[in-house]
Amino acid sequence: MKLQVYGIILAFFISNLPVNTLAAASTPKGPFEQIQFQPKLNLFESKIVRFQTPTEFVEALLPFSQKAGKELGIDHKLILAQAAHETNWGRSIPKHKDGTSSFNMFGLTGQSQLGNSVKLRTKEFKGNKPYHRFASFRAYLSFSECFSDYVRILSTDRYQRKIGQAKTAQEVASGIQRAGFATDPQYARKLMKAYHHPAIKNA
Repeated sequence: MKLQVYGIILAFFISNLPVNTLAAASTPKGPFEQIQFQPKLNLFESKIVRFQTPTEFVEALLPFSQKAGKELGIDHKLILAQAAHETNWGRSIPKHKDGTSSFNMFGLTGQSQLGNSVKLRTKEFKGNKPYHRFASFRAYLSFSECFSDYVRILSTDRYQRKIGQAKTAQEVASGIQRAGFATDPQYARKLMKAYHHPAIKNA
């Protein structure tokens, strides 16, 4: 009988402990506890993406660019260069109103295959004259989804007719421009400038 009473009292005491106390009591001490309660920003899971340096940008996106380059048969460093140019090394990735990332690394307009987009002011060119307009940019749930869509787009006849036989990064960049990826008349030159950046050159 006494054991039952003690058991009831103990159960009541535990059920009224603060949640944090219970969590701490059930978590092992040491490094695991720090990971559990003080997680660092994970670029592959967090919806708020921030890159501090070109090197950090390249390290995070290198696996995606390598996979895309292999699937397209083009230099993965040029893919990194295009993402760097389009987002200013990850500092200007299109965002939703709440600040979360669209994961759109290539300035791809329209809607994603899931129908998601964000509307932003963008710079376009008519001939050599720049102008601004509002446009919808595709919004993705991850870097992987964005790079997969990029591969799908560059695999279409529109681009393959221009880059299918290209042998160098310069030829691919020129082909992407001729296919109408961007309206900037200096687009290929700007891609190659990013391509020769030390952070990409050493990737």
